[in-house]
Amino acid sequence: GNEESEEEALSEAIPTATLAELYVRQGLIDRAISVYLTLKKHGPTNPDIHKRLSELFVMKSQRERS
Repeated sequence: GNEESEEEALSEAIPTATLAELYVRQGLIDRAISVYLTLKKHGPTNPDIHKRLSELFVMKSQRERS
Protein backbone atom coordinates (compact mmCIF):
# COMPACT_ATOMS: atom_id res chain seq x y z
CA GLY A 1 0.00 0.00 0.00
CA ASN A 2 0.88 3.61 0.56
CA GLU A 3 2.85 3.01 3.73
CA GLU A 4 6.18 2.32 2.03
CA SER A 5 6.52 5.66 0.27
CA GLU A 6 5.37 7.49 3.38
CA GLU A 7 7.92 5.60 5.47
CA GLU A 8 10.68 6.49 3.04
CA ALA A 9 9.72 10.14 3.13
CA LEU A 10 9.81 10.09 6.92
CA SER A 11 13.16 8.34 7.13
CA GLU A 12 14.68 10.95 4.83
CA ALA A 13 13.24 13.79 6.89
CA ILE A 14 15.47 15.78 9.20
CA PRO A 15 15.20 14.30 12.68
CA THR A 16 13.18 16.76 14.72
CA ALA A 17 11.05 16.67 17.81
CA THR A 18 8.00 16.95 15.53
CA LEU A 19 9.04 13.81 13.67
CA ALA A 20 9.70 12.03 16.96
CA GLU A 21 6.23 12.91 18.23
CA LEU A 22 4.73 11.57 14.99
CA TYR A 23 6.45 8.28 15.72
CA VAL A 24 5.15 8.31 19.29
CA ARG A 25 1.60 8.79 18.03
CA GLN A 26 2.06 5.85 15.68
CA GLY A 27 3.39 3.75 18.55
CA LEU A 28 6.92 3.66 17.12
CA ILE A 29 8.65 4.37 20.43
CA ASP A 30 12.02 2.99 19.32
CA ARG A 31 12.10 5.29 16.33
CA ALA A 32 11.08 8.25 18.45
CA ILE A 33 13.88 7.45 20.90
CA SER A 34 16.46 7.24 18.12
CA VAL A 35 15.32 10.63 16.79
CA TYR A 36 15.71 12.17 20.24
CA LEU A 37 19.11 10.54 20.68
CA THR A 38 20.18 12.21 17.43
CA LEU A 39 18.77 15.52 18.66
CA LYS A 40 20.66 15.09 21.91
CA LYS A 41 23.95 14.84 20.01
CA HIS A 42 23.25 18.20 18.40
CA GLY A 43 21.90 19.81 21.57
CA PRO A 44 23.40 17.94 24.52
CA THR A 45 22.46 20.64 27.02
CA ASN A 46 18.79 20.83 26.07
CA PRO A 47 16.81 19.76 29.15
CA ASP A 48 13.62 19.15 27.16
CA ILE A 49 15.30 16.43 25.13
CA HIS A 50 16.54 14.65 28.26
CA LYS A 51 13.10 14.91 29.85
CA ARG A 52 11.33 13.53 26.79
CA LEU A 53 13.84 10.72 26.37
CA SER A 54 13.28 9.54 29.92
CA GLU A 55 9.49 9.65 29.37
CA LEU A 56 9.87 7.58 26.21
CA PHE A 57 12.05 4.99 27.92
CA VAL A 58 9.34 4.62 30.58
CA MET A 59 6.66 4.23 27.88
CA LYS A 60 8.80 1.64 26.12
CA SER A 61 9.31 -0.43 29.26
CA GLN A 62 5.59 -0.27 30.11
CA ARG A 63 4.76 -1.52 26.59
CA GLU A 64 7.18 -4.41 26.80
CA ARG A 65 5.72 -5.52 30.13
CA SER A 66 2.13 -5.72 28.85
